[in-house]
Amino acid sequence: MTVRTQGFLGPITPQPWGELLDHFDGLAAQNTLFDPLAAIIHSVIESGDSDALAASTSMHDLIVVTAPPPEPPFDVLRISVAGSLQTTADGQVRIRHLTVSGHDDDITRTAGEAVNLFWRFVAEKFGVLGAR
Repeated sequence: MTVRTQGFLGPITPQPWGELLDHFDGLAAQNTLFDPLAAIIHSVIESGDSDALAASTSMHDLIVVTAPPPEPPFDVLRISVAGSLQTTADGQVRIRHLTVSGHDDDITRTAGEAVNLFWRFVAEKFGVLGAR
């Protein structure tokens, strides 16, 4: 039996959190749809747990994994907002836990819930508690 995985099958090249912040703050300045992603990155930097998490981008999505990223294949969190190829409505954020096992979780909430939802996923899936 073959299990279809959505987890990452190849390596991920982490980007420094400060660079991600500059990138998403810039996008948010042009379009408020990106505010939730900028808010999540701000919260990671402020949490003191930025060394426990690694991140990169995929188009306009934020991809988060434990740091240092494990050898492939591995589980990731994919955070999307409207305009993503992952199809999210305006004013919403979608967080997906994409797993090697195929037991993915996928939750969409309002943009105002993005930071709390992100930390819930990070705590449950990666064991990183962060300062909420």
